[in-house]
Amino acid sequence: MIGPVAGAVLHSRRAGQVTYQSMPMKRAGTGTFVAVLPAEQLQAPELEYFVEATAADGHAFGVLGEAGAPQQLEVRDAPQREPPRPPQATVSAWSDYADYNRMRGNDVVWQTEGFFQMRFGDTGVRALRSGFGVYRGVGGSLEDLDELERSPRKVGLTYGYVEVEVGIVDMFSILGRGAVGLEDGGITGGGQASVRIGNDQRTNLLLGGELLGGVGLRGIAQLELDVFDSWPMMVRTEVTNQPAGTESTPETVRPDADDARPEDTSLTNNDIGARGIVQVGYRIVDPLTVAVRGSYQGRTIKHSGPGFGGAISYTW
Repeated sequence: MIGPVAGAVLHSRRAGQVTYQSMPMKRAGTGTFVAVLPAEQLQAPELEYFVEATAADGHAFGVLGEAGAPQQLEVRDAPQREPPRPPQATVSAWSDYADYNRMRGNDVVWQTEGFFQMRFGDTGVRALRSGFGVYRGVGGSLEDLDELERSPRKVGLTYGYVEVEVGIVDMFSILGRGAVGLEDGGITGGGQASVRIGNDQRTNLLLGGELLGGVGLRGIAQLELDVFDSWPMMVRTEVTNQPAGTESTPETVRPDADDARPEDTSLTNNDIGARGIVQVGYRIVDPLTVAVRGSYQGRTIKHSGPGFGGAISYTW
């Protein structure tokens, strides 16, 4: 302010209020006055104000705005720091049946898994999973099963596992799994290693491989689609020599047929085969999803068959 003034008064109100609050201003130099407003007056969306000066004789006159046409100052709320999200928990289970040889029952797999997951965030340790699995199957080489008509041998593994997923960035993570289980010959182990391109809670691609002791190897490419509301989908391909992915011996082999002798049972491992799986889910309510799947798999065009399965998960 310039001129012979004795003081100044700031009149202010929040947008929408009728009355002004008046506050004497403090001199901060020749012709300069300042005032500090209380925080409760500085609220979005704006502040309205005008300033009056007082002369030495006590006469007041306006210097900036007036009561009927105040100045306006935009006010924005201070950004609030979001509280850390609590870990998200999920329980899930799936079961899958696969026939590799025209429903003849001599090259089949039935596998069931269930797990509990804690998900923490997108980067760093993204998720920890602990689960169990039951793997049952019969198999043997193509020559033994189709040409020599030998009995397939039984394969079984009951296992538990721990898996960790580490998010490098929001759209890329690394997964590692260690498994320990029981088979006919005693304790065995295995694991999985894979990478995820994309976020696990949105559309993503999973690429990896698996080794299960006494069962065999499996390569995995899995596309999870989160495109349609309430209808999560999954398309998966596998290349595998399971279930009889390792050779057996006459001393340890378990023939599938009760009257089969070890020498009449396939001891060699399965040939490489491929699977194609399509799964369609439905969110009954936001945390609960059920799914059905169908598959087709084979080792040759004449040694192939269908499969089916289902899954359920609950998240809170």
